[in-house]
Amino acid sequence: MRNTYLILAIVALFSIGGCSVLMQPVDTIEAIKKCEYDIVNTRPEIKLQGPKLTLKGLQPPTVNIVVNVDISMKNTTNKELRLSRMALNLYVDDKEMAKLDTSAKVTVKPGTTETIPAKFVIDAIYASEKIAKKMEKKDVTYQVMATFYFDIGGIDLGVGVATPKRKG
Repeated sequence: MRNTYLILAIVALFSIGGCSVLMQPVDTIEAIKKCEYDIVNTRPEIKLQGPKLTLKGLQPPTVNIVVNVDISMKNTTNKELRLSRMALNLYVDDKEMAKLDTSAKVTVKPGTTETIPAKFVIDAIYASEKIAKKMEKKDVTYQVMATFYFDIGGIDLGVGVATPKRKG
């Protein structure tokens, strides 16, 4: 009978400790969501190439657009956060223009801000002279929708965030 009580006591201790261990990632995710994310700089690189005459005839002009975006992350938690990878979507004037997956490793200490550079190549179907001219005039609005993956106890936990919209 004493063995039964001992076994029940051990099971109860593991159960109580197990609940707090399981709640740690949930608490950490909620804290990470409260961190501050923003676009601090955008630098579009635009290359316009005129029409080309080929054996297939006259090819239309092409536009190649790369947008360098600096994203800031301010750690408002009391924990050191280790970013293990990111899945980013760039929106220009509320239209998704590019995606980027990166395995950037960034550590953000409590109370500090880190700037994370991202280089987006605008999909060819969206790269037009019209949008290129608007970017050159800084007459567009940028926003990044992201899933940041944080290493929490050896497990990558994804947290979805959106930066505020920024004119640029």
